Amino acid sequence: MRDLTRTRRPDFLPRSSGVLLHVTSLPGPHGCGDLGAEAHRFLEVLAESGQGWWQMLPIGPPGRAPGWSPYDSASAFAGSLWLVALTSIARQGLLPPHELKPPSG
Repeated sequence: MRDLTRTRRPDFLPRSSGVLLHVTSLPGPHGCGDLGAEAHRFLEVLAESGQGWWQMLPIGPPGRAPGWSPYDSASAFAGSLWLVALTSIARQGLLPPHELKPPSG
């Protein structure tokens, strides 16, 4: 019988860890988090704490019924427009600043 305690598979080394957090759970200026400044700050915190992975699935456009679930997306390959950082686009001059309005309600 083979001694499996001495067998090392390189695909299991080194170990790493990470965090499961959907990007919309981060604070954001327009109702939910996006891939803007707060996401970049979160990545810095992950790196400083030694984390190697950020899992934020799913990021596709949400399905319409029932409940706008991101698990009911029409596409497995598209990203959600809700994750676009509008403030970054405005800073680049691609969106007029007056178009950025806080969410109503």
